[in-house]
Amino acid sequence: MANKHQTLAAVKWLSAGGTAIGLLITFYSFFVSGATQDYLLSIGIGVMVGFMFIFGTMIFLPLIEEFTGKSRPEINGMVKTRL
Repeated sequence: MANKHQTLAAVKWLSAGGTAIGLLITFYSFFVSGATQDYLLSIGIGVMVGFMFIFGTMIFLPLIEEFTGKSRPEINGMVKTRL
């Protein structure tokens, strides 16, 4: 259970950082002039949407696993060791 919380915390921080980078690129695109303005705006919005999608997916999957009751199977029985 603690491993799941660590994974969710890592996903949260990764998504927050990526969304902040996308937001900075979007704000920066308002101050540049010329042909790069449109490119930076689309790149910034794309980065933000991408990291938001990653966040939503990585939060949704463990919730579905918990709801259905399926978790990683435990290995039962003897484990052969090689010398």
